[in-house]
Amino acid sequence: MIVRSTRFGDIPINQDQVYHLESGIIGFPDKREYTLVEDNRKRENFYWLQSLDDPSLAFYVLEGTRFLEQSYKDTILNSPHFNEIVDISDLQVFLILNVVNDDITVNLIAPVVFNCKNNRGCQFIFSLVKKEFPHLRYNVSDLLKR
Repeated sequence: MIVRSTRFGDIPINQDQVYHLESGIIGFPDKREYTLVEDNRKRENFYWLQSLDDPSLAFYVLEGTRFLEQSYKDTILNSPHFNEIVDISDLQVFLILNVVNDDITVNLIAPVVFNCKNNRGCQFIFSLVKKEFPHLRYNVSDLLKR
């Protein structure tokens, strides 16, 4: 299949590269089908989450499982969205990035989480801000040093 993107042009993908978000992403509830596009700068663990529903919609994301403390991982694993998952390695966690000039920040409170077994997922909103991440956004270069 071909995905149309205003940012990347036409992208050939297989059906197993389509990810479904039950409720979309905050602010975009009707955009539910996405694919991952590698960052063209070849940055490890950085991707674009390209909407299949809207060619002009793509989110810059960082694969972020390693940045979440265990209590966050446990909360995700115990949620009804992922009740068939027993190990965090069966999930892909992506953190949405915000780029302004050379400053890149990451949102740790609302990751996009996919079940690797069926490519279905949701944007998971943590209702309580834990002491580990008391702020909504963090500078990515600082986070990568952890």
